[in-house]
Amino acid sequence: MPVRITERHVFKPSPTLENKKANLREAARRINAVTVLPGEVFSFWHIVGNPNDSKRFREGRSIHAGKPTRDMGGGLCQASGLLHHVALLGHLTVLERYGHSVDLYTDETRFAPLGTDATVFFGYKDLRLRNNLNHPIKFRLTILEDALQAELLTEAPLERDTLRTRLTVEPDGTKDVTILTSDSRPLCHTRYFPLP
Repeated sequence: MPVRITERHVFKPSPTLENKKANLREAARRINAVTVLPGEVFSFWHIVGNPNDSKRFREGRSIHAGKPTRDMGGGLCQASGLLHHVALLGHLTVLERYGHSVDLYTDETRFAPLGTDATVFFGYKDLRLRNNLNHPIKFRLTILEDALQAELLTEAPLERDTLRTRLTVEPDGTKDVTILTSDSRPLCHTRYFPLP
């Protein structure tokens, strides 16, 4: 599948970074093996499986109720967010996606464009993408030394969209973010509340 859309999100230093990379490798092993046919739906949790499986996943950083915690499978949201990002760039249909409730980063420390994140919580929040193209697609996740890379692979021409961001910040610090296509069609909206 030679045609591709590629994006990278850098890793930030963390005491749990090596565990996060191990979790991402396990997720990538399963995701990279799947071909999504036209009309089929890609479900992050259907493919990756239960992150509480201690034989497959390690403890890593997660975010619950706007606060960093440690959980089994921590760090998988970087994979779901990056897959969501390349899906938007590739014009796929997003059936289910949840943004994080808070923005923990500054413009200098952010590893993904604001509003493209996709949090996943097993049994409650999934990332589901429909292949609305006329040809099969694959996602390929690669764990590099300093970044997570995602590719959307196809065998037919695929035009990469240019995403735009519309941001409004309320007096209390709440951020409303809408991601739009290059022709100003809204793709997703996220409301980030101030840090507790």
